[in-house]
Amino acid sequence: MKQGEDTGQPLLSTARFVCALSLYDPSDGSELTAEGTVEGWITSEPAGAGGFGYDPLFYLPEYEKTMAELTLEEKQKISHRGTALRLLTDKLAAKQGNNG
Repeated sequence: MKQGEDTGQPLLSTARFVCALSLYDPSDGSELTAEGTVEGWITSEPAGAGGFGYDPLFYLPEYEKTMAELTLEEKQKISHRGTALRLLTDKLAAKQGNNG
């Protein structure tokens, strides 16, 4: 078992948050997809009061914190949902630019 660098907690397993988005356009039958991910570890002890659900157990080595310990700004920067939405928005803008 790997030890957390800052917590000394055992890191039980690798983990990944994934958000997959798909947008179908019935006018032309096209589909746009985008995926965002965040890589981390599952810890043995919850830490932090932010977030919800599994956030207190999801350890991010690059921040040396769990997802629940991140500031809102940090969390928004790396959010798997935010990443997927930004990618889908960019693809939609590019599609509209090609059709305009």
